[in-house]
Amino acid sequence: TIASLALQVAHFVFGSSYRQYYKIVKLAMGMPAVAPDTFYNMIKLVYKHVDNMLKEQMKEALDEMRALDSKTIGSSRRAVTAGDGTWLQRKFSKNHTFTLRNYANNSLLYYVHLCMKGKDNLVAGELYLGTSKAAEGYGAELAFEMAKNDNLHIEVHWQDGDSSTANAFRKFYPDEIASKVFLCGGHVARAFEKNLKDLKAKKKFSDDYIRLHKNDFPDVEKVECHCKKRHSYKAGCGCLSDSFIKQARINLYCCLVQAEKDPEAFAIGMRNLGRYHSKDIHQWDDGKCTFHESKKCTCKQCTDEILCDGKEYHTRNPLTCPMHALAFEIECERRARQAHDLIHPELGRGNTNVVEASHHVLTKFRSKDQNLQRLHYVTSTNLGLLQANMTYMYWKRGPRYHWILDLYNRLGLPVFEHMRESLQHENESRMQALLKQKTEEAKEKRIAYKAKRASDLDGRKKWVKQQAIRHTYGSDDEEEEHDKSSRKRVKSSEFDNVVTSSKVKACKCGSTTHFRTTHSQCPLRNTRKSSNPLQDSDSDIDEPFS
Repeated sequence: TIASLALQVAHFVFGSSYRQYYKIVKLAMGMPAVAPDTFYNMIKLVYKHVDNMLKEQMKEALDEMRALDSKTIGSSRRAVTAGDGTWLQRKFSKNHTFTLRNYANNSLLYYVHLCMKGKDNLVAGELYLGTSKAAEGYGAELAFEMAKNDNLHIEVHWQDGDSSTANAFRKFYPDEIASKVFLCGGHVARAFEKNLKDLKAKKKFSDDYIRLHKNDFPDVEKVECHCKKRHSYKAGCGCLSDSFIKQARINLYCCLVQAEKDPEAFAIGMRNLGRYHSKDIHQWDDGKCTFHESKKCTCKQCTDEILCDGKEYHTRNPLTCPMHALAFEIECERRARQAHDLIHPELGRGNTNVVEASHHVLTKFRSKDQNLQRLHYVTSTNLGLLQANMTYMYWKRGPRYHWILDLYNRLGLPVFEHMRESLQHENESRMQALLKQKTEEAKEKRIAYKAKRASDLDGRKKWVKQQAIRHTYGSDDEEEEHDKSSRKRVKSSEFDNVVTSSKVKACKCGSTTHFRTTHSQCPLRNTRKSSNPLQDSDSDIDEPFS
């Protein structure tokens, strides 16, 4: 019985459901496997101990905060927290978890599970009756309520742009001066990029957009897009492009880094980015761009300081379109007004990475392709929270502590030979890897990897764009004749000229850049009247377009 229980627990603590346990034990190894009810009873047994372990660790974290001087930032009277929610499945999910962590040392302070189905009588509380979309706001409300009841005064709370979480925070911490919500710089940069992509597709401002910004930017009612009468944008037209948007997000992060702990410096940098830098103006009457040098290196050997002759710095894709230039300036102004929500005068810029990284650990302990019942979801998610809290527990209790050993001892299961040594070695190896990732050398490697990945992606996109994609409904003979008479594959070197040439004859479907014939208005598409579109008497073209 003990051996069977130990085997079940071993499978469960590493993320196996009953079906996975059954496949390995019964089908792969030919050993007797317990029934589903027995496995479910094991989950009930594990739940109580795991719940107690988490409560003890959270109490230790709170006691440590209470032991600090009340004037010290990070103490229980000046707490700094970060919170976020996660779902078992993307889009609609019946299970949700919200966690609140100490921003200073990443220790877990509070967690809330919200489940829509389950018949157990072990997990405290009723089933969640709301929608999946509203779960994060409601979970945050319960977490902040527990913090308030424990007399934890949160001075700074880092979060993403979710307004429901901010509303829950304000419900229990209404003083906006003593308790302030700060935004994650990464999420703000992502929203900045998304808004620019939405503005890129517009040829004119909507009435709501004009009404919103006409007081601060009167020209918003008069400006027009350069390409207003064109079907699409072209390279170098001066409107928003993908490469410009990508660089704009990088420039926002540069302003955020260089501002350090000064919100006003970030606001000035963003306004200069919108008014001058985006239009290839880098020096003006009362200032100049501060987030880049005045010239570029040409020898490709300069590092911190440009020592060669270099060349004058120019914006790669300057905005000459009056409409999109103004739209970018408005978006930069919006981020400049968020400066005091992005940069704390003592902590500087912040993020929610500590919470999101811990949520990535949870996927190792519960499958995202199954809609679990409440008891199974709560227990397996708590195992993930224990593992995600191991960095804090390593510094608190030492390398010999591991939650698996603690769980085995509480269950009365035997600790197998070399198990303690293996887990201690795992702890030490993990911490060494984490510390190595914080070195300057590791940071440079990550930056180089991201740069290479971006260049590879651009190259792959160009390759796909240069291929002649042809879809037909004809037979093989018709397709062969079709190829001989109408189309030639475009060489890579000639592709740009073909795409941008105004002499390219357009098909009725409107296409000039690809070989699709699946459009309903395309005369090359097979119809019921004729099996060969090239012989269709209704067609008004003598030969297919090229």
